[in-house]
This record gives sequence, structure tokens and C-alpha cells, in this order.
Amino acid sequence: MDIKARLINFYKNNEFIQKYIKGMDSNTGEIILSYNGLEKKISISDLENITDETTVISFLNNTYLKEEPVVEQPISMVEPKVISDELDRETLNDVKILTEIKSKSGLDNLLKGFAINESTGLIDINKAIEIVEKNTIDEVVKAVKENYDFDLDLQKYDKTGKYVGTPSASSRIDEEKIMSSFNNVRVYLEAAIMYPDQAQFTEEDINNKMKEYIDKVRAILYPAKEVVRPTVPVAETEQTTANQSAGFADIFVLCLIVLVYAIIIVNLILKLA
Repeated sequence: MDIKARLINFYKNNEFIQKYIKGMDSNTGEIILSYNGLEKKISISDLENITDETTVISFLNNTYLKEEPVVEQPISMVEPKVISDELDRETLNDVKILTEIKSKSGLDNLLKGFAINESTGLIDINKAIEIVEKNTIDEVVKAVKENYDFDLDLQKYDKTGKYVGTPSASSRIDEEKIMSSFNNVRVYLEAAIMYPDQAQFTEEDINNKMKEYIDKVRAILYPAKEVVRPTVPVAETEQTTANQSAGFADIFVLCLIVLVYAIIIVNLILKLA
């Protein structure tokens, strides 16, 4: 069984650990635990040996498995700190991992910092999606205009989609940057599955979102040129109208003259007959 599967299994069967799991380090495979401002990594094997909440706290406080006795602060007196208080600690990669291990509490804590519906006071996944989409568009537009790569590492973006890494020289065409940047938005579209009462996106919905996203980015980068229509001076317009009216009057008079001559000719013919 791989690490992710073992983590999901441990998470499901041990409710006490759920609020402490922040994510998983994709490079080392270690599990990231966080509590009261403390953060540490632990192997899945060591995590599976933890059987209660007190042990988690002692591990985070570096007192776990120490030989000398220690006096620990009662859990009831410890005020847990919301994980999302510090933006630089949460990345899009954390959102992805928490979604994969179905850590609803972890996502709740992460979203509390920036995606609260002002009307209801509750977490709003749609607001999170809007914010991340806007920030991602800003980042890819900047990458294209300043000619550097759009980084594909989710750990280089904070949880709101803002880039916190170091730009590197561009090696891809602009269209590649635009299309690949949507992956950052996709992270939250997939996280929406944890909030079925607010939004659910099928693969078709996500594809449609991607098309809309690409159109938005292109519209910013390559705005259509406005067609400048020549303006006709008022005086010239009035003159043209006057000339047209005069022309119609001349034609009308000419028609009357022709009609009169026609009548005269007809009368002459009748008299001769």
C-alpha cells in the first residue's frame, strides 16, 4: 500500500488526527502536522504508531519519545491556532493534498483566512475559486508580458494563487503558459467536491471553465483593436441633406413640365383627328 493510501486509511480510522494533518510533502513523502503555530513532518510509519491526541501534541513540541519526564500543558488550556493565519505556510499543493486525502477540516482551516461569505459568515468555495482565478490570471499575464516561465510547481503559489517563487527565463511559448496556468484554478475546482452543497464540477464543467479562462487571459493580453469610424461634420451633413432636398425638388418640377407637354400633345392629336 502506498503512502497516500496508508495516510487516507489512517485519517479515516483516527478522528483525533484529522485537525492536525496539514498535507503531505510530495518530495519526501512525509506527512505534515500542524498545531498552535507548530509544524513538523513525520513518516507515515511513525504516524501510524501515534494513538492519541496527547501524543500528537508532544510530538509537535519535541517531547515525544524523550526519556526524561516532562510537564505538558493540559490540552484544554491550549488554544489551537487556525492554520490559515499565515499565508506563507499554505500553498496550492496543500489544497491539492487535502483534497486528495479528503481532509474537510484541513480545507476548512485553510479557507477561513480568505474565503468567507460576508453574508453568511461561512466558508465559500466559489469565492475561493474567483479569488484564485483572478490571481492566477494576473500571474500568467505578468509572466507573458515580462517573458518568464509560468512556474508549474504548486508549492510556489500561496493558497490564493499568488506566486511566491523566483521567476526563471522563459522556455515555452505564451499559449503553453496560458493553458498550463489553468491547473492552478483546477486545484480549487476539484476541491469543490468537498463542498457539494455549494458547487460541484464535472470534467465537462472544468473543460468549459478552462475555455472561458483562456478567453479571459487572451482578451487581456491581446485586446481587439477598436474600429475608428470617421465622423462627418454637422455642417457637411446639413449641406448634404439640403443638396439632396434640392435635387428631389428639381426632379419633381421636371416631371410636372413633361406631364404638361404630354397633355398638350395629346390634345393636339385629338383635334387633328
